[in-house]
Amino acid sequence: MIVRIRALGKDKYGDPVEGSPSRLQLSGCQVAPRTSSDTPGRGRDGVIVGQTLYGPFDLDLISTDVVEVDGIPYSIEGEVGKWENRRSGRQAGIEVALKRGTG
Repeated sequence: MIVRIRALGKDKYGDPVEGSPSRLQLSGCQVAPRTSSDTPGRGRDGVIVGQTLYGPFDLDLISTDVVEVDGIPYSIEGEVGKWENRRSGRQAGIEVALKRGTG
């Protein structure tokens, strides 16, 4: 199960708004292990550093969301990558780097 957790926002002073964040189960998504960029050498494997989320092009995710995969929270690393062919207009989907959330 993959769930998007979004904070309620911030008040005029920049402090988090109190209350429970919104939770939305995401459909049409898959995850795969994401490994380090180290080049594996002879007898060495890359180290898993998170997950990669693949989903539909119109999936509502922003960089401040938390993504929960099977009950484990992950933060979004960087921006949401949209796969779109600018010549044909085909919108293939999105790719999101997830890293293990802390605390």
